[in-house]
Amino acid sequence: MDKIEHKQPEHKQQTRSAYIPAFRFSFLTPFYDFMMEWAARESTIKPRLVEQARIEKGHRVLDLGCGTATLTILLKKAQPEAEVVGFDGDPKILEIAKEKVAKTGVDIHLDYGMAFELPYPDNFFDRVVSSMVLHHLTRENKARTLKEVFRVLKPDGELYVADFGKPQNLLMSLTSLITRRLEETADLIKGSLPDMFRDAGFEQVEKTGQFMTVFGTFALYKAQKSIEPSREAAYLEGKSKDITRNQSHQTMVEEEKYYSLLKTYARIIAPFYNIILGSLTFGSESKLRYKVVDFADAPTGSRILDIATGTGKQAFAFAKKGYEVFGIDLSEEMLRVAKKNNTYKNVKFDVADATNLPFEDNSFDVSCVSFALHDMIPTIREKALKEMVRVTKPKGTIVIVDYSLPENKIRRFLFYNIAKLYEPYYTEFIKYDLETQLKKSGMEIEEELPVLLGAGRIIKGIKNAGD
Repeated sequence: MDKIEHKQPEHKQQTRSAYIPAFRFSFLTPFYDFMMEWAARESTIKPRLVEQARIEKGHRVLDLGCGTATLTILLKKAQPEAEVVGFDGDPKILEIAKEKVAKTGVDIHLDYGMAFELPYPDNFFDRVVSSMVLHHLTRENKARTLKEVFRVLKPDGELYVADFGKPQNLLMSLTSLITRRLEETADLIKGSLPDMFRDAGFEQVEKTGQFMTVFGTFALYKAQKSIEPSREAAYLEGKSKDITRNQSHQTMVEEEKYYSLLKTYARIIAPFYNIILGSLTFGSESKLRYKVVDFADAPTGSRILDIATGTGKQAFAFAKKGYEVFGIDLSEEMLRVAKKNNTYKNVKFDVADATNLPFEDNSFDVSCVSFALHDMIPTIREKALKEMVRVTKPKGTIVIVDYSLPENKIRRFLFYNIAKLYEPYYTEFIKYDLETQLKKSGMEIEEELPVLLGAGRIIKGIKNAGD
């Protein structure tokens, strides 16, 4: 690997159009780390940026606008066998960075210079990562900087950026009215950054996340420098296998995180779950449970499976009608509450994973899942739906109860912005094409009923006879 000739910090006078210090004024530099942690959610956003960058052994990585080197150190710790370089145009903040790096004991180089005049050769870095830097630059210098980044990245190299983004709700829109008047944030708040990436030559530009902060919406972006055409065919043949392996590994990691989070959440909330759910449904939960039973309209003597049964409220509603009911859930704590409250002999509870149900094919007349799909990440959700269809008898009934958006614009706006504050996967679920996935899983939708003033819906479907 070629070695970098590193530039030491030189105290040069920069014009305002070329460079704006952290928080605009130099006297605020000593407070940079405190403010970034308190107001900018640094401990959440920067680790996410590092995770998305997928630094590999032998990679050469540039932290553009490294500041006090918080992100630089995270990058190095994520992959100790990568060569990591921090680069910034503020000599004062680089002095703080040097002290932090020395205390950490990691091998990191810190270089001084302007982002739009990078002192590195063409096709040099595998990754360029930048957090809260571009909004310091004028639009002209943003464009110059992105062209420089494109130049120093290797073919197929990737750029990862965290900076101001287009507000995602009313609160962030109001915050942006102030923020857009500070520094050079206005074009980023308008959502122009992806177009700037493309203008600089990048491809496969995408927004990979967004966060609400005191300063406004911060967005994460990814962009890629395309590979040289002469190498493309040979490269893609080997790369496709790597992508498949990486995607499989990434899915496994995401699902492990999901299960860990779910079990922790359930353990904490189980004793209070019924009270919380009653409050969120404005006291109408019991009526809703019986409405689900009536809507399912199962024949007498039917066997019912209640998936993700939680504390058993939906299972009890079916049991009261005399059906033979089986309730399964991943949480022992939730099921402990369900078993404690169970007064029916025709309902049984057991611990089971919705993606791997312990039942034979075609075992149940009705399979039901209530307010659980929105708590699942997409890969888990798809597996659970396929399992749900598998254990249902041909022409059997499948019932889905979950969130939807009211048709009334005011209720729609209020519910959407309130629900996403306490439901971590709500935004993704509302945009999810549930109908298409149900059909792919082997279910034909027969009827739909809005509930909770349109904020929820009951979907009833039939399992295809051939599945």
